[in-house]
Amino acid sequence: MSQLRSREPHPKTRVSLAVLASLLVACSGHPSDDASAAANSSSTASGGMPATDTYDVASSLIPGKSAVAHDGQTLRHVLAADLIATIEGLTERIDNDSFSPTTLEDTVKLLEAYYEFDDQTSGKTAPKLETSPLPLQKSYDAIATGKALKEQLAGNSKATDFKDWTKQFVGWKDASIAVSGGSINSPEGLLHAYFQTLGKLAVDRENGVIPLEPGTNKPISVVHITATGLDLHELIEKSIELGVTYAQASDDLLDDDVAGRGLLSPNTQDGAAPFTVLGHAWDEAFGYFGAAHDYVNYSDQELASLGGRADWQRSHDTNGDGAIDLTREFNFGIAVTAAKRDLSSQDATDFTGEAFAAALTGRRLILNAGPVLTPVELTQLKVHRDAWLGAWERSLAATVLHELNESIALTERVGGANYDFYAHAGEWSELKGYALGLQFNPRKVISDADFAKLHELLGDKPVLANTTAAERLAYVTALKSAHELVRTVYGFSKANAGAW
Repeated sequence: MSQLRSREPHPKTRVSLAVLASLLVACSGHPSDDASAAANSSSTASGGMPATDTYDVASSLIPGKSAVAHDGQTLRHVLAADLIATIEGLTERIDNDSFSPTTLEDTVKLLEAYYEFDDQTSGKTAPKLETSPLPLQKSYDAIATGKALKEQLAGNSKATDFKDWTKQFVGWKDASIAVSGGSINSPEGLLHAYFQTLGKLAVDRENGVIPLEPGTNKPISVVHITATGLDLHELIEKSIELGVTYAQASDDLLDDDVAGRGLLSPNTQDGAAPFTVLGHAWDEAFGYFGAAHDYVNYSDQELASLGGRADWQRSHDTNGDGAIDLTREFNFGIAVTAAKRDLSSQDATDFTGEAFAAALTGRRLILNAGPVLTPVELTQLKVHRDAWLGAWERSLAATVLHELNESIALTERVGGANYDFYAHAGEWSELKGYALGLQFNPRKVISDADFAKLHELLGDKPVLANTTAAERLAYVTALKSAHELVRTVYGFSKANAGAW
């Protein structure tokens, strides 16, 4: 989205694993032999692999094989990206008659093809995601099979959910979003409400019924933005990014509340695979984090595609095979967003480094542990988990502050010459989407009471040009209160909270 504030970003210093491990130990206060071993660049990990600063672990079970696999998580990232690309292209397709919806379900089916992905009918299709060089995987099936977004959305994987998301989902009260279908009572209900709303807008546009920008007689130029200032592209994207990746990582793969799941999984071979059940759970969480395996070798500018080496812009052909392996050489989701927040920090932060150090040292602990972790090893693994999810959550909270800064500035500009309705809809919708997602972490820093208060302050739509100056001023005051609430809860400095 548009950047209302800009300044020279500080470069991210590329650091060795020794520095990252030291950072992790300093943050956790729980040094471990595993962290020390990982920090020694001349040491050798189990399976005969020299320890490096990349997330690559050789199998100790099957010589010559990697112990790391998170293909299903990568596929879900790709499906989400392709879903958003479909939404972004919808306006042009309707306007040039290459897509002519006659019912709202015509559009919903387009979106559900990604959400409820069926590899039996679509597995051989080439992903829309573009990379340079081109992706190694030429079809969805080449990434993974038998996977979809739907079954992993919060509330649809009930065996490990720490809440009943059909009864305890919080953050959206205005039922008008679901007037065409869906509901506001669960993550999936709200996602379907977004789908159905977009379907209705698409039919209306096809029939020449286009809503106007608030306070003007200008037709809204893109189909995915409502007259109330909701950007359905952003809301759908964040619903999936937080409701699938963050929820699954924090409340299943890295959790320790269900016997035999997450950190309580056995550290024994997973069938005939080259990894253990516990190692695979940890790796799947890494897949949801979205980082390339050599994440530490990217600068923040490169992760954010804002500078640095031309061939390291979010992806890099690390093995030199002339293609981008989407499972190892591409950065998705929060792995990119965290870098953006590090870049704009006034008081230096390293969300990216802290997260990666925790992920890698935890993985090395698992590799070096026996079939059953000792109490000390499990305690250490929980420390690494907490450090990893802590950096993840703080980067999300920092992003909520970023979007609050943007939304405040845009609300204050309503009616002025420099006001941008489309930027306003986009920034506010990103704000709401990220803020809704904070609830999915069972160890979240923000309390349930403060979370509910945050969403009371945000409301369910931005305040636009069809309101009075007094209403806009009151909403700016509410957004500033939300900003201070988040800043205080997460202990961010005022300098960073303002700069983000």
